[in-house]
Amino acid sequence: VDTVFFHHDSTLRNCASKYLLTYSVKLDTITIFEKDTSNDFAFCNCYFNFDLAVAQLPNGNHTALFYGEDRYHDTVYYGSVNFTLNLSPQGQPDGVEVSQSQSECFHITTDVEQNEVPDKFELSNAYPNPFNPSTRIKFSVGKTSFVKINVYSVAGELVDELLSRELPPGKYNIDWNAARFSSGIYFVSMTAGKYKFAQKIILMK
Repeated sequence: VDTVFFHHDSTLRNCASKYLLTYSVKLDTITIFEKDTSNDFAFCNCYFNFDLAVAQLPNGNHTALFYGEDRYHDTVYYGSVNFTLNLSPQGQPDGVEVSQSQSECFHITTDVEQNEVPDKFELSNAYPNPFNPSTRIKFSVGKTSFVKINVYSVAGELVDELLSRELPPGKYNIDWNAARFSSGIYFVSMTAGKYKFAQKIILMK
């Protein structure tokens, strides 16, 4: 009997997440939906791996559709994959296995030192840079603002979302672990209200 495995490797921003993975099969289409059922939140940066195994699919061409839920509880389409089974006996799926694992988390530092509340927004130089596999990104928030910090490839593609939340004035730092990414040049982008900053970082493995 053939077993088809679906893997979702991701970086979590919530160490308190409790994901529920559901799936349905209709003819040659498998629809997979991933939802965080936790109402708690613990901000962090950690690697997460979700595996889904579906057994005894019928022969032929199949399409798997992947959906999830964003922080606004809207359904998000992640993508699809096509595959062909030639050896399985005919029949409907009668088994499914789900496994999940989560790595050590890297917590964002949100302590503000006394008398060191900044009066401006700033993205400081990441250190170390070049780095392997982690670098620390320091930034300052001049007034309470919704702050986004993302990492982009040299081609301008979004590769990781490090921060997306409202922060009070203060000096902060967040670690980016790039163990899953290839060596090369990346750009850290910080957006806070009308302020935008960017800097180049180099991953050398």
